[in-house]
Amino acid sequence: MNELFGVKVEKEVESRRAEWLKKFRREFINKFGEHLIICGITGSGKTQTMFWLVDEIRKAEESGRKRQETIVWFDTGKSDFISRSTEFLVLKRFGNLNVLIPEGCDIKFEKDHGDAVKVQHFSIDNLWNKIERRRINVVCLEPFLRDEELHGQIFTKIFDDLIMKAHNLELKPPMALFFDEFHNLCPPTE
Repeated sequence: MNELFGVKVEKEVESRRAEWLKKFRREFINKFGEHLIICGITGSGKTQTMFWLVDEIRKAEESGRKRQETIVWFDTGKSDFISRSTEFLVLKRFGNLNVLIPEGCDIKFEKDHGDAVKVQHFSIDNLWNKIERRRINVVCLEPFLRDEELHGQIFTKIFDDLIMKAHNLELKPPMALFFDEFHNLCPPTE
C-alpha cells in the first residue's frame, strides 16, 4: 500500500489516480480554451482546487509545456484587508499580483508589498484594458457590491465587454478566468 495525503491506498488506486492526473494535465492544463466548472458544498475544497489549478498552470508555463496564460481571478471579498485575505496570500505565492479595484474605492494594506502587488483603479468600461499578462490579475468587486441587482448588472456588462473584445481580437490571450462564489451572480429566490 502507498500513502496519499496521509491515507493508505492500494497501488492500483494510486496508479489510476496518477494516470488520471497525467491525462488531466495533458488535456486541460497544457491546453488553451478549455472550460471547467467545480461544484460542491461549502467546505468541499472548491477554492483550494482553484488555487491548485493556478499552480498547475504556472508549473506548465515554467516547464515549457505551455506558453503563458493571462490569469484573471475574481476576488470573492472574503476579507477587507489585502494582507489578511487568504486568497491574496495564496495567490501571491504563484506570482506578482495586479489588484484591480473600482474607481472611487480603496483597499487597506497592512504592509507594503513592494513590486509584488500593483494596484490599479478601473471603470466598468476599461476593466479588460487594465489586465496585465505577466501578473495574476485580481479583480476586487465583491467587497464593494452590496446590491444584488447592481451586482448582476455590473457583471453582465463586464462579461458582455469580454465577449466583444474577444470577437474583436482585443484581448491578451490566452486567458484563464477564475470565478469563485458564482452563486453571488445568481442568488437563490426566497
